[in-house]
Amino acid sequence: MRFALEKKYSCQEKKDGWIIRWVIYHLAFVFLFAMSEIVSAGSGSRLPDYKNDARLVFQGSCDGGKISYSTYYKFGGYILEVATIQSEGFFYFMKRYLGEVKGWQERYFIQITDSSYPREFSHEEWDERIKRLSVNYFNKLHDLETTCSKVLVM
Repeated sequence: MRFALEKKYSCQEKKDGWIIRWVIYHLAFVFLFAMSEIVSAGSGSRLPDYKNDARLVFQGSCDGGKISYSTYYKFGGYILEVATIQSEGFFYFMKRYLGEVKGWQERYFIQITDSSYPREFSHEEWDERIKRLSVNYFNKLHDLETTCSKVLVM
């Protein structure tokens, strides 16, 4: 009788172990899926939902209105400048503070007028396109002499 109880207990233990492994496996899967979404959101070619998440802090224009730009700020998140260049599209410049050791991460995107989604570019490519389209806006971005206007938005 004692042996039968031990055997029964042993089977129940195996069943419980299987259930625990099954739950852990699925929790790990869900965790990895969620982390991959977070990583892809942070490192992919997607921009944050700045119109809803962040606060508009500056607006301005260059070249007689040919270029208008807005600067958004999300506390603890990012600074994003969106420039609309007539006949070209949208140019995005985003900075995130990654901490004292890593410093700032900068990312550059261009969304051509006919396109639905922005595409990420290297800093050099993005800068070259901006300089070709507007020396004034390029100078503004690099803290050089410019005739661009800038207004603080409250």
